[in-house]
Amino acid sequence: MRDLLAEVFALQPQFTAENLPPMQRRGQLIRRTIPTWLRGEMAKFAPPGID
Repeated sequence: MRDLLAEVFALQPQFTAENLPPMQRRGQLIRRTIPTWLRGEMAKFAPPGID
């Protein structure tokens, strides 16, 4: 997670409304990669039988 957040923060100064490659990568991290990682981590702490 630390590496993922570091990458988002590194891309942040390049922020633009244009869909340039750095913003595409930032969007992928924020909308897909980080949520997927969080869901996997949360599953480790869920009681059995709860989704």
